[in-house]
Amino acid sequence: MGYNRCSYNYLMFKASYSERLLEMSKSEIAEEHVKDSTEKIRQMLFVYLALQAYVLTVVFSTSDKMLLLVNEGIKLPFIDLNVPLLWFYVVIPLFIIATHVDFLLNLESHQNKLLTWQRALKGSVPREHIPLLLFNLATLDEDGLLKSWVTFASSILCIYSGPITLAVIFWRFSDYQSGLMSLFHGLLFLTDIYFVGKINQAFKNNTSPAAVKGRSVLNIVKSALYDSRPQGGWLAISIWYVFLSFMVIEAGIVSWIVNTEDNKFACQYLSTVEKFMENGNGYVMGALFPTINIPFNERLVASGKTPAQAQAEETGELEMVTKFVRRDASLDLKGRSLRMAGLGFNILAKADLSNAKMQGAFLVMTQLRGSYLVETGLQGANMFSAQLQDSDLRAANLQGAVLAGSKLDGAKLDRAILGGANIEGLNKDLLKGAVLVPENKECAAFGRNK
Repeated sequence: MGYNRCSYNYLMFKASYSERLLEMSKSEIAEEHVKDSTEKIRQMLFVYLALQAYVLTVVFSTSDKMLLLVNEGIKLPFIDLNVPLLWFYVVIPLFIIATHVDFLLNLESHQNKLLTWQRALKGSVPREHIPLLLFNLATLDEDGLLKSWVTFASSILCIYSGPITLAVIFWRFSDYQSGLMSLFHGLLFLTDIYFVGKINQAFKNNTSPAAVKGRSVLNIVKSALYDSRPQGGWLAISIWYVFLSFMVIEAGIVSWIVNTEDNKFACQYLSTVEKFMENGNGYVMGALFPTINIPFNERLVASGKTPAQAQAEETGELEMVTKFVRRDASLDLKGRSLRMAGLGFNILAKADLSNAKMQGAFLVMTQLRGSYLVETGLQGANMFSAQLQDSDLRAANLQGAVLAGSKLDGAKLDRAILGGANIEGLNKDLLKGAVLVPENKECAAFGRNK
């Protein structure tokens, strides 16, 4: 009887010992997987953040002059390579979102390994055993004194750096005033936000498994706006929603400036904007409003052939080449949107600005001698003392513009609309052929009141 009891105790001890050995091996295997995965994520994160830093360096080095002379390209730092500016702002955002999604998928797999290790230990992982990585500490270190700050920093670096970079790209290139490019950048930003929401949802499901949600429109919106919230407490969430609000406001302003009807923009809204700036809000306007502002005394001349000339030569349209060369145009800005552009006290002589949208532009004392401004929208523009000798302003819309003190000797003004413009002190003989009756009642007194 005593022998049987001893045998039973021995067998129970052996089974318990074997189970402990098995559990120990499981935790050790899980720990090895975590170490290997941590090294992989560390390398990926370094490369990913280095890419973000490089892109942001290029973006912040993009000046308004580069956006104006967009065909001059941009020189990439460190590698000393000149690339087309438009190409950079199209390809790089796509590359960022692709690398970000790939990194997020690997990060989700890494989190799963961390949680598997934690479950294998049947408790908290000792802090001294956690491989050094912010994401590891945010996931496994439950009692850290700086838990919320570590989680916030980990979220910014690992998850939210992608949307932040895409938002900066959207904000910087919005000054170019291209509705199509702004829409492109905005859609990429929203797509990345959606993936952030989905990965946060996956993180929660790894921690507390739940039923997989469907792909309804409601769930997509929830994923983008609610599930995309960062961890790290109310401060992190508040900063996130302020950031999203800024993006919504910026997108609305870009859409308004690019798409608003010419006369309505110049003669109804522009005065409100100017009053806002006069009240000491110039820096706010500079940050929010997508406008090009060039420092004084710049000579704005394109190097080499302009795109119009090069295209005409390639297609064999010799008549167009001859016409362009005869005008000796120095800069091709034909059809560009330059609303509220700050180009005052600069040299734009012989520039081709035909059909450009320049409502509300600041052109005080700008050198525009011999420029081509046919059918250009200049409603509400401030052209005080501008040098417009020998320029071609046929059919240009100058309603509500300020032309007082400008030099118009030799300028062509046939069918140019000057209704409501401030033409104080101008020789009326120089305005022959111009239409002095405003087409729009809001523009009737706009320029005269400036």
